[in-house]
Amino acid sequence: MVDETGFAKKGRASVGVARQYSGTLGGVFPCQIGVMAAWATGRGQALIDREIYQPREWTEDRARCRAAHVPDTVGFATKPRLAEQMIARTLPNLPEDRVWVAADEVYGRDGAFRVFLEEHHLPYAVNVQANHTVLPRPGWRHAARLVERHAAEDDWVTLPAGPSQLDSRVWQWWVRRIPDPEAETGDGAWARWFIARRRPQTPTGRDYYLAWGPPETTVEELVCVPGARWRVEEAIKLAKSAAGMADYEVRSFHGWYRHITLAQLAAAFLAVQAAAATRDEEPAPAPTASRRSCTPAWTRLPATQGDLADPTSPTGTAAIAFTAYEIARLLWVMAPQPTPAERIRHGLHWSWWRRCHQAVARACHRRRNHAREAEHPTARPPPTGPQTTAGPLISN
Repeated sequence: MVDETGFAKKGRASVGVARQYSGTLGGVFPCQIGVMAAWATGRGQALIDREIYQPREWTEDRARCRAAHVPDTVGFATKPRLAEQMIARTLPNLPEDRVWVAADEVYGRDGAFRVFLEEHHLPYAVNVQANHTVLPRPGWRHAARLVERHAAEDDWVTLPAGPSQLDSRVWQWWVRRIPDPEAETGDGAWARWFIARRRPQTPTGRDYYLAWGPPETTVEELVCVPGARWRVEEAIKLAKSAAGMADYEVRSFHGWYRHITLAQLAAAFLAVQAAAATRDEEPAPAPTASRRSCTPAWTRLPATQGDLADPTSPTGTAAIAFTAYEIARLLWVMAPQPTPAERIRHGLHWSWWRRCHQAVARACHRRRNHAREAEHPTARPPPTGPQTTAGPLISN
């Protein structure tokens, strides 16, 4: 799964910082945009790769790039191109089972991105806009128009799209296989689908997807792919809240990659430990489905997991398995704590170090201001006559 996330950042020196839209921040703000790749299974999800998006105002200003230590070989690349780079790096390590790719409309509306996945024989289900062209013939031109004209109320199928904390998330789906004149024909040729999704409570609010994969793919498997796209958001949330992925003050190109990489590694460790804890506490699942059915693991878990009676529990029910967030809290609690004398010594040393760097920053600011005034002097005549006060005097 591929998605981007924003990191609030001010100034001009940090690599890639600019006023740009970020869904994470909720609008157009000065920020950095990181394109993230995540891996998800029935047991959990974790981030596995990252790229920083650099707007054209950065890549066209090579002096600014060199000041942030951006290599000269790094040029402008759109977010779909960055996603392709990350996917290409994962190709040698992909398992033999079928691996689906899910992405939002930033990548789904990019035809070159979909062609890249098809060239590498990677099945996908990507989000597209309501006005996306499905087929050039009348009545099938736009996704929203196609559903309005051809989707009868009885054609919508209610299916779960994946697990949630409370229960499976249920949506209504309208899935149709669409012809592709440019695709290969004959045995072994893969098929293309158009998918529409809506909530039963709000049937007018719909999402649209284009999918491509083996022709024997079932509807149940197809709907699991767009239903699992939110997992990358959960992986980003874990990395930011539990591993400090958004808590950094680095400015350089290499510094950003080093920090994000370490944060993703820490978050992946927590995700793996949480998956192991869940596996140890669950009964053995049913035999694994075949490669072609690809039944998700969450559909084979017992429905009453975590609801068994436990008289020793304060609530009377058994505790849930360890989550990644709970494991992070326990690691913090079990970490060796310094003695009071060590805390005082560290605090005094940190205060001295911080004040020394503040002195350097103050000297640099003054030197810059003096140089600016020398380059652009402003003539200010000396004050003449009696000086007035800032406001009227108050007398008794």
